[in-house]
Amino acid sequence: MKTRLPRAAIVISVILFCAICSHEVVAQTTSGTIFGIVTDPSGAVVPGVTITIKNLDTGTTRTIVTDNEGRYRVSALPVGSYEVKAERQGFGEVLHTGIELTVGREASVDFQLQVGQLNEQIRVSSEAPLIDQTRPALQHSSRNVPFASIHSTEEIYFS
Repeated sequence: MKTRLPRAAIVISVILFCAICSHEVVAQTTSGTIFGIVTDPSGAVVPGVTITIKNLDTGTTRTIVTDNEGRYRVSALPVGSYEVKAERQGFGEVLHTGIELTVGREASVDFQLQVGQLNEQIRVSSEAPLIDQTRPALQHSSRNVPFASIHSTEEIYFS
């Protein structure tokens, strides 16, 4: 006598298989991300800023507008050299160059726009920080104190 699997069991098996396979594809990413925040000279966020990201190796560009909190994020950028430009009416244009994206890197590129005409350009040439500010890191600091120098009557506080 043959037993048949219920149709629901087959559907669930297919869904699980697809979920497992898609995880493997995501883990093999070959791109990077550029993100940041745009502020004015007082430190207030500036929404509605046009951000243009240019791949210097291929010449391709991607354009995005900052959200209501002055943030932007562009993912799935091919590995390579980039420049990022920020511009908005009533502010001078700012250009960051020297940004190298490697596989899986998330480069933080923040802007501080200066009040001025749109035809003014401020050029900033520097590498985006190599510190990964998107993931928390464990910091440890201690001071070397010989055990013999600690008296038994002293209180020891850990912070």
